[in-house]
Amino acid sequence: MCFSGHNHRRRSRQDDVFFALIQFQGDAPDIVVYCPTLRRLVTIAWPTHNGVPVLPSGLRAYLRARGLHWACFCAMLLPEGQSCSCRIVQSKQDKHVMAFCGEPMKGIKCGFFMNLSDRHTRTILRNDYDNYPTT
Repeated sequence: MCFSGHNHRRRSRQDDVFFALIQFQGDAPDIVVYCPTLRRLVTIAWPTHNGVPVLPSGLRAYLRARGLHWACFCAMLLPEGQSCSCRIVQSKQDKHVMAFCGEPMKGIKCGFFMNLSDRHTRTILRNDYDNYPTT
């Protein structure tokens, strides 16, 4: 949830926490997710295979093949050791691949959102992640 002058609802303390995360994520050129293990926001490298960046349309399969997921900001509200996954989908209209909050909790949407098609073109960090073999 982004807060602009057009949104007249009262902001809660949780909204303020999410707002800072949303701003940081939006300003970053790289992938920004919540890490439940570290209990903090992290910037991660775009996955590559043999040095070639994984296409945005292949990210969901890439993560699944390694038994991984990217947590949205809702994970920060969960008890330690628990996580939730963002959704990664491809738009039928413009074919852009997006990652967004996948598990609204008690009516709260954390505002996690990345246009991965756009991020793919401007990311700085890249890594083969050889330590995560396919399952």
